[in-house]
Amino acid sequence: MKNKYKWIDGIPIMQRKKRLKLTFEETFTHYTYPVLFFMFAVMSVWFLITKSYKEGAWTTEGLLIFSLTLFSLSVFLFFIQYKWLNFKEIKITFTDKQFKEAVKRTVNELNWKIYIDNRILFLAKREWCLPYSGGEQITIIKGDNNILINSIFDPPLYASIAPMGYNRRNIKIFLKNLYDVLDNK
Repeated sequence: MKNKYKWIDGIPIMQRKKRLKLTFEETFTHYTYPVLFFMFAVMSVWFLITKSYKEGAWTTEGLLIFSLTLFSLSVFLFFIQYKWLNFKEIKITFTDKQFKEAVKRTVNELNWKIYIDNRILFLAKREWCLPYSGGEQITIIKGDNNILINSIFDPPLYASIAPMGYNRRNIKIFLKNLYDVLDNK
């Protein structure tokens, strides 16, 4: 069976860089909004240079301000999207049994669907039916005495720039459940 998660071969790189690696298609989807805003900024500069805009509908100053705003927004969104690919590193020691119990609790609480669960990698997704999101992807790389955890909007689906706190919530609830298991709660 062909592995649909092509980036799995990059786990050592992800561990070293502490960044989630995406496929080309996932990267394109993840950065859709910054790229679109940048393209609109370039188009508006092109209109400004070629003077191919209607006088009265746009002034030169208005088009320049519009272009700079779009460009600034694209840079801002790029850095936000880039930051979301960083793993959060947690120094912690646990057994496989404790990890599986924390996963079980989180699956019950957040309705995660497990895609990969092996000794190194855990990958789950949470499906949504909201109009602005297709769900989240939760990635956990297990180390000897740490975990790297990340939650982003599901990369194969369309991009989103408004996580509404759900990515943070996935991480927070999983870590709470893991600490509770470690404390025998």
